[in-house]
Amino acid sequence: MKAGPVTYDECRGLIFSGDLIAVRRRNGFLPALTRRITGSPYTHTATALWLDDGLYVAEMDGIKGVLIPLSQYASVDYDIFECPVFDRDRVKACALALLRTKIHYDYLDLARIAAWKMMRLPLPRQDRNGLICSAFSARIYREAGAWFPRLPAIPAPSDLVEAIGTPAVLEVRQ
Repeated sequence: MKAGPVTYDECRGLIFSGDLIAVRRRNGFLPALTRRITGSPYTHTATALWLDDGLYVAEMDGIKGVLIPLSQYASVDYDIFECPVFDRDRVKACALALLRTKIHYDYLDLARIAAWKMMRLPLPRQDRNGLICSAFSARIYREAGAWFPRLPAIPAPSDLVEAIGTPAVLEVRQ
């Protein structure tokens, strides 16, 4: 493996199903607000899935759960964290099952995270209305058997990265 940052083309074969993709988007209002509120460079998360010969990510796109080629992030920086579940096939199955479920993007959760991060107002114990990207990724891992004792019900991307608890295995930079 190459030391230091790599490009997508250099690392594509080193990404496995179940790995967490933690995006470091620098442009746009919502990513800027996310970085400001969380104090973290991570603005989005997705879960890597190999299907046949294609590398995809399961994610929330601002409306619903979707499956897109990871190559769509060719112009964005991101870090890759090793899957927190030993059984990667189980993660893949849970991700695909969750993608078949009608889930809407919960913009109210963004306000809840802001209130929690900025004013320490308590978060709900459960996320019932919909999911944001990091809650979607966390739910995939939890349903596959991951245990995150300190992860909030509505995690920010940085909360999920912290809950995984290991350094990034790859840094993809454009």
